[in-house]
Amino acid sequence: MIRLENVTKVFDTVTAVDRVNLEVPKGEICVLLGPSGCGKTTTMRMINRLIEPTSGRILIDGEDVTQGDPVKLRRRIGYVIQQIGLFPNKTVVDNICTVPDLLGKPRKESRARAAELLEMVALDPAVFLNRYPRELSGGQAQRIGVVRALAADPPVMLMDEPFGAIDPINREVIQDEFLRLQRRLGTTVVLVSHDLDEAIKLADRVAILRDGRLMRYAPPAELLSDPGDAFVEDFLGRDRALKRLRLVCAGDAMDRNPPRLLLSDTQARAREIFEATAAPALVAVGPRGRPRGLITRAAADGAGTVAEHATPVAATCRVEDDLRLAVAAMLADNMPIIPCVDAEGILRGTLNFADVTAALSEKDTAP
Repeated sequence: MIRLENVTKVFDTVTAVDRVNLEVPKGEICVLLGPSGCGKTTTMRMINRLIEPTSGRILIDGEDVTQGDPVKLRRRIGYVIQQIGLFPNKTVVDNICTVPDLLGKPRKESRARAAELLEMVALDPAVFLNRYPRELSGGQAQRIGVVRALAADPPVMLMDEPFGAIDPINREVIQDEFLRLQRRLGTTVVLVSHDLDEAIKLADRVAILRDGRLMRYAPPAELLSDPGDAFVEDFLGRDRALKRLRLVCAGDAMDRNPPRLLLSDTQARAREIFEATAAPALVAVGPRGRPRGLITRAAADGAGTVAEHATPVAATCRVEDDLRLAVAAMLADNMPIIPCVDAEGILRGTLNFADVTAALSEKDTAP
């Protein structure tokens, strides 16, 4: 656990951080957000004493970090920056093992740990362990920077805009891998970001700063539904309701027992279901339960079978996908309803726009 108690930093006559109090529970990710110059990076760097606080206390698992040797402290804390900072004259494995080597850990043990961590971020140790930084792509180097910070199993990791220089596609992939890795290891993380979407995706709690003061500290769902004051509301943006789509998965919002049809069913059967429900469309499944077609109320008129009048399923979403992805697919393909499927492609539910609205309303009223 990390606790900041009334922490202040004054540079000459300028107060960069002003009496900040916050607590990051063990194993959680705290993202520091705010406009440029608000004190995010200064706050983070005081935790490992790259910047010394002017006053206040910083505790890690109850120990006041300002009372000990700063060099020993930094060897216990992982640190990742946007520029990565891999040593160009060292191989990947030697880069990863820098801190374990400084701590005197057995060489065989640290090298095995390096290989294990590379596998966790989807990099083949046989391919990458003996490469040099110049032989890596930007995304690969960034993953290795994260792995290096975790190599000594630090209880705390500090990250300063670690994914900001990566292209959007690789950024999503690396963020996903980092989240899986962090959840598995249980590392406590403080991460500086300027990207609200990144904060919503990664954070257990978000701290918003302004002119060195902590304005709001809350989980992402609570922050978006209740900004707390005009500054935070303006900072989050007018589209904050849309950002909340990322916080709900399709499986939590979908209708788990939707009416369904077989392609071989008659149009009369489709009309019976429409008369008994408010569904804007129905999913027709094949013999194994996979969605094969959609039929709307208008298309259910007339004779024949569902197969003759249904349109092919343009898109599905997985039950674990967030609502942002589901809604994007519905809009892109003009679908009034989207089938939600499991890993085998079997229909597990359906989602329409009314379900999405209801799910966000439940988030508003959840404790």
